[in-house]
Amino acid sequence: MSTVKKKVSVVAASIIKKPPFCTGVVEIDEQSSTLFYKAEGKSASFLSLVSADVDDLRALAGACPPAKLGRGNQDVYDSA
Repeated sequence: MSTVKKKVSVVAASIIKKPPFCTGVVEIDEQSSTLFYKAEGKSASFLSLVSADVDDLRALAGACPPAKLGRGNQDVYDSA
């Protein structure tokens, strides 16, 4: 086997063949739609995904830290 083919086979063997996420729609009933979360320094909270209002969603968004992204050797934040 040539050197190039060996290198390609090593790379191919190291690639995960499953996607790191899934998509789709799952029907849930109201009893199964509760999301529990905890903001740093606060007690646990929850909201119903079926009947959440704007204030509930703002509280959830406030509990989520910004996601770091890698850019070269730096950690940057997506402000969008």
